[in-house]
Amino acid sequence: MIEIIKRYYWLNVYPLVCSLNKQNRIELLIKKYGGSKLSLQKLKKIKSSDTIFILGTGQSINNFTKVEWDEIRKANSIGINDFCLKGFAPTFYSFELERQNLEDHLTRWERNASYIIKNKIFEHSIFLLRPYEPSTKKLKEFVNYLDSRNLFMWHRIDELPGTSVESIAEFQNRYVENGLSTSNYYFPSRGSSLSWILYLVYKLGYKNIILCGIDLHGDHFWMNSKNISNINFDKKHETAIGSNGIGIKELIYCYKNSILKNTNLFVSTKYSLLSEDLPVYFKNL
Repeated sequence: MIEIIKRYYWLNVYPLVCSLNKQNRIELLIKKYGGSKLSLQKLKKIKSSDTIFILGTGQSINNFTKVEWDEIRKANSIGINDFCLKGFAPTFYSFELERQNLEDHLTRWERNASYIIKNKIFEHSIFLLRPYEPSTKKLKEFVNYLDSRNLFMWHRIDELPGTSVESIAEFQNRYVENGLSTSNYYFPSRGSSLSWILYLVYKLGYKNIILCGIDLHGDHFWMNSKNISNINFDKKHETAIGSNGIGIKELIYCYKNSILKNTNLFVSTKYSLLSEDLPVYFKNL
């Protein structure tokens, strides 16, 4: 009976109340720090290609040469969190502010914020921030800096329902049918920033999506500056394993069978765990 009630809620009630959730928090942050709500219409005006590269922080990024970076530069791109340390300015940038109560997370956000303010290469990137109050002087300075450039938007994330690959895909297909998946406010997330970013690029209408530095194993590029020369998929990240058997690989499978079924989805190199399921884009690496 409980499962029946949950299913009814997610399929019938949640789509109706979703737009009301967290909106007050976003409005208060806009009033205090500036910025605006995430607008698909505004982002679509910035979109200049049917191809987008999603830029993560896996060590395989170190294998990219000038040839690969030049190709990425010609298309659109979105960086995720610590990717800023690579010194490449993407079209869009997803910056998280949650878990500031944890010392390691706060240190990372402050480090990234300082790097972005100091390096002027990000002057034309559009920043997408989750609606969390900046807790330190340095992070408040960062948000005020973005406001002075008028180039950032607050966005919210939602829970992604489903306890199995099949049920997640079913919910997503139903949300496509009732219009929730294409709305201006629904961005589900589960275990990784990649889950909501894939939803964003789907809504923006990209036809070709290339996952870069989404290795799901090994080191981050700023921790190990060496190129990857061998594949060891035994050292998996938590996001690869996930909870209840639903990791990134399973989520991508769900998306490929729902919202991304008419999209070309690639992984950048063979050094990603995702190369077991997705075609490799840069075959020479």
